[in-house]
Amino acid sequence: MRFIKNAFNNTLQYALKHLRQLGLGLRQLALHRILLLGVVASLLAGCGQSGLGPTPQPLPSAEPAPPGELRLYLPNDGSAPDPLVPKSRQMQQAMSLVFDNFIDFTDDGRLVENLALTWQDSTQNGETCWTFTLREDIEFHGTSNKVTAHDVVFTMDQIMANANSPYRSALTAATRYEATGDYTLRVYCAKPMRTFLRAMVFPVVSEHAYGQTELPIGSGPFRVTANDDQAMVMIKNQKWWRQLPDIETVTLRYFKDEPAALAAFSNRQIDMLSTLNRTAASYQNYGRSQVISCVTQTYQCLLPNFNNSVLAQSAVRRAIATALDKDTLSARAYCNFLLPSDTPLTPDDWLYNPALEQISYDLKLAKQLLEDAGWRWSDDHQCLIKSGMELKFELAVYDSLQYPEHLEAAHEIARQLGLIGCRVTVNPLTMAEYDEIITKDKSVDCLYTGITFSRMPDWDFLLNTMGSSNIMHTSFSALDGALSRYKEAATEEDCKLAMQDICTQIRENLPLIGIGFRQEAVLANLRINKLEKPRSDMLMQSIRQWELGQDDVAQ
Repeated sequence: MRFIKNAFNNTLQYALKHLRQLGLGLRQLALHRILLLGVVASLLAGCGQSGLGPTPQPLPSAEPAPPGELRLYLPNDGSAPDPLVPKSRQMQQAMSLVFDNFIDFTDDGRLVENLALTWQDSTQNGETCWTFTLREDIEFHGTSNKVTAHDVVFTMDQIMANANSPYRSALTAATRYEATGDYTLRVYCAKPMRTFLRAMVFPVVSEHAYGQTELPIGSGPFRVTANDDQAMVMIKNQKWWRQLPDIETVTLRYFKDEPAALAAFSNRQIDMLSTLNRTAASYQNYGRSQVISCVTQTYQCLLPNFNNSVLAQSAVRRAIATALDKDTLSARAYCNFLLPSDTPLTPDDWLYNPALEQISYDLKLAKQLLEDAGWRWSDDHQCLIKSGMELKFELAVYDSLQYPEHLEAAHEIARQLGLIGCRVTVNPLTMAEYDEIITKDKSVDCLYTGITFSRMPDWDFLLNTMGSSNIMHTSFSALDGALSRYKEAATEEDCKLAMQDICTQIRENLPLIGIGFRQEAVLANLRINKLEKPRSDMLMQSIRQWELGQDDVAQ
């Protein structure tokens, strides 16, 4: 309890006060239910445990880790280590140590060569043809088999054949693909879209080993040497083609759930884990541990229903956006593990334009916007009214006893909007009710949710008038045009200009009202050096820079 009070003195009392106001958590559904992905990320990460955090479970006394060994956590869900269909975020991170991506992202979201050395687009018979050239000296672990274009084609076939692969959706834009040589690949698209290249960010597996060997075989910086019900063990791949990491061995220990893993970290059974648990700082042992926040791609926002006569009014949406104190919301509901943002683009992204004006919290301005639009206080001062219409709406949010922060955030939003005369009723949803909204079978006034966006943004599904997940019936022709220009941009400059226009349209029209990006806490033993503030999706890619000091459990 002392750790919690030390780390979160400003937020603990709020969490205790609202302990019974509980929130988000949810499972992954079919592809067309893409809005659920943001909640899936929270569930896989064990986000939002009880307000006081999980109680550490007793474990045997810790022993110092052998020199050069890094100990991590994997959920014991019984799944095989499959890089193309990972069952958890932790497994996906683990597989990134074993397999190389075909092409990759830089820290700021640009595309960069990896196994693919070069790529060039051309037009052939009315189609756009992307021609990729592979590196010729990369070997799969423990074999003399080189990574070839045939392996890439095989990998793409496996992805397309499995509807549960997180890489499948983006690849559907390809009309066909073929290996035209051992180290040359051609991929065809119906339109000249530079944004298609994000679809080529996937781990490449061996056509001779995938699904045929007990242990996964890749070409990445670490090679798996053992995997049982206790742990997966990897050793450094001495033949890796890039800078070798300082770490010699990675041991990924299986635990039944995240509370058990957090207890293991507290007892120094593992060296590091990342979590969305908002009380993560309570596990910091000063002098022995470090807690680093890293931004995720999960974006918290309000989705107003444009069929609602109140929320369809531009002045009302503008007043709501202006009345929201995101810093206070972040502190009270998320223990400051949330990065406020008006648009679904992180400030470190190369597409982000810092010159675009942000919507600032201004309660006085919010009230003035409503007054100028003709809203006046009702006789009973319960809320504002206009032409007999009350300024009120219902705010829906998924409710789970295990994950409190999102429902707490919804209640905080309702409290803040009450200050401008807007009466908000929070409606906690069951899983079945939330599912009905996502599949467009049920209508709500406004939805508070989290959406996990691609690192190379494609928001067409949500914001386009004809978007597959436009559940709130937004329709702005200028925004539709900007989304189309971005999706079909032929150059990086065209991408950036179109994205700036999209962000401007979002800010001006408010088809969604942004709150911010969730942040994970990376809990790490102090013996891990050079662990700079990473992005959640790039955490393991930075392992080459890490250095391990001596593990002194008596410290």
